[in-house]
Amino acid sequence: MTPALLDHKGRSVPCGDGWIDDDTVLCDAEDRFGALGLAPGAKPGAPVVPENDHRNEVMVISSDGQRFVFLWGKGTTREHYVCDTAPGSTPKKVERRDGHRGT
Repeated sequence: MTPALLDHKGRSVPCGDGWIDDDTVLCDAEDRFGALGLAPGAKPGAPVVPENDHRNEVMVISSDGQRFVFLWGKGTTREHYVCDTAPGSTPKKVERRDGHRGT
């Protein structure tokens, strides 16, 4: 079963993006991501990435749960970013060696 949480507007938010550790899953909280501990009474963590107007999708989480790569999308532009899983982290754009800047 995929865990879910309720956002501040009472909507269900899916939490199937991946595990950060044995008890914490990364959730898609309005494209800002957030950690949710699965212990009884746990509360959702603060947003990981700053507020934005893009469509963000998790691609992969590092084996130690400290970082993840996500696909950033706006209009027809798609780019990859890497970010720490800690709340308030600043994503860093992944530059391709061939100079490609997204499609």
